[in-house]
Formats: sequence, C-alpha cells, structure tokens
Amino acid sequence: INREGSVENSPYKTAVALNILLAVNYQGPEIQRAKEYLLKTQSPHTGAWPAEDFWLWPVGDENGNPKIIGRSGSSAITTAFVIKALNALK
Repeated sequence: INREGSVENSPYKTAVALNILLAVNYQGPEIQRAKEYLLKTQSPHTGAWPAEDFWLWPVGDENGNPKIIGRSGSSAITTAFVIKALNALK
C-alpha cells in the first residue's frame, strides 16, 4: 500500500491487500490510508466500486512469450472485497 493508500491505484487490489493485512492483525498506518483511499473511490451515484480485471487467461505465443487472451471484471466483486475490509475495521 503506497503513501496515497492504494495498491497500483486500484480499489480491487487495495481491498485485497487490506483484507490480507487485517487477517494477520496488522495495525500499521497503511490500514487508515487504505481505508481513506477506498472511501474516496466509491461511486457517489451507485455506492459501488469500479469493475477491474481480476481474472486473466494467459497463454504463450508462438515464441513462448506470455500473451493475455481473456479478461474479466466485476464491480460487484470489487465492491464485495471493499465492503468486507471496511466492515472488519468497525
């Protein structure tokens, strides 16, 4: 979690990291920064967080180099991870 409270400016990655830190009872300043970042990135219109790629189907090209052929993202998945983390902070 960086100084702005995010992991790569991603609510999804930040929520996953925050859930991991909370699961191991970490109490450092990153917790509050991540919470503030997540609250700032919530949609004021829907109350949800944005969809982000969370599943990729990597394959190799003809030279064996990695190539991504599929992506999936879901606002519901991101929102669920964020709510789980924020709820644990109560």
